[in-house]
Amino acid sequence: MNLTLSSFIAVVVSSVFLLTGCIPPSQTNLNKTTSSPETASGYVIDPSDFLSTPQLLEGAQTGEVSDKVVEGMLRMREEEKLARDVYTTLGNQWNLNIFTNIASSEQTHMDAMEGLLKLFSIEDPVHNTDTGAFTSPEMRELYQTLTTKGSTSVLDALMVGATIEDLDLYDLNGLMLLTTNPDILRVYQNLAKGSRNHLRAFQRQIMQQGGSYTPQYISKEDFEQILQSAQERGR
Repeated sequence: MNLTLSSFIAVVVSSVFLLTGCIPPSQTNLNKTTSSPETASGYVIDPSDFLSTPQLLEGAQTGEVSDKVVEGMLRMREEEKLARDVYTTLGNQWNLNIFTNIASSEQTHMDAMEGLLKLFSIEDPVHNTDTGAFTSPEMRELYQTLTTKGSTSVLDALMVGATIEDLDLYDLNGLMLLTTNPDILRVYQNLAKGSRNHLRAFQRQIMQQGGSYTPQYISKEDFEQILQSAQERGR
């Protein structure tokens, strides 16, 4: 389920390399120009994309969980931070709504995972919330690799975003098979819903830039089903 750092980096590099030679259209339509709920990126900001930890965990009860479930929660806490930090950095560089909006959503995903860790009295691996600061050496290296790759062009940045959401969905799908705890599942299901919405948004922008993302982790069938369905709303 959890892929190695080297394999993840290799996928990001190869995914972007396949698009070499594409001539991207003007990115004018991608720039921040409005605070309208429907952004220029095509990512519709729905209230349910921003998770409310108190609502998600209302009435939640602690219980016994396996070491594998604990390991998964710890990983997802930092993996959601990785997404937030990469999108924040790329949003600052490229001034694109798609990154700044999704980074805000990822912050609420981080908060939801923090709430789960507190519920089960698990020590939080996030000791420093600053951008690029990680307890895990793997996450620190991934942050450097992904932001470097995303800094080369708008298309590369969007490909990095799609790859992160692809991996998140793969990991979440696997983690949901490890537990029957309704509170953990509710949080994971909402994280997965957000990742599907984010993946749809990144793919739309990749196509506008003359590229096309091929899933590296989830199946092609699952990927196509996500793209062919409407943005998900509600919790």
